[in-house]
Amino acid sequence: MQSGSPFIETFEEKFQGLWNELLVRLCEKESNDIEIFYKEKRLFYETLFERNTSKHFNEIYKAFSVWWRSLAGQFSVERSVGDKGQNLYIDLSNGLKQSGRKPQKYLYITLVFDEYPLFYGCTNTRFFV
Repeated sequence: MQSGSPFIETFEEKFQGLWNELLVRLCEKESNDIEIFYKEKRLFYETLFERNTSKHFNEIYKAFSVWWRSLAGQFSVERSVGDKGQNLYIDLSNGLKQSGRKPQKYLYITLVFDEYPLFYGCTNTRFFV
């Protein structure tokens, strides 16, 4: 990184390590990414930023938080998995065609990228998160 940057010199390497660590944690425990983002704010600062740059960190942290909750952030996340969702839809459609079955009901595929409290206790067999 350039001189005067609040980011540590090995930012890319540290970011990749943090990303991998958080992926493992998210898969092993019932929690979500935004929960970690808010509850463990210091982890991001200590891992990715030079010491004594907390003012810069807080500005970046707030900006990311605003972006994440905005329509632009939501569209970005949705677009990042759009091709996978489309491929899932195509695979399911092809499976129905190959089996010779005709769908009895509509199937809706919705991206949920945060905690979805309405799911818990849901008994509808066509609903999966």
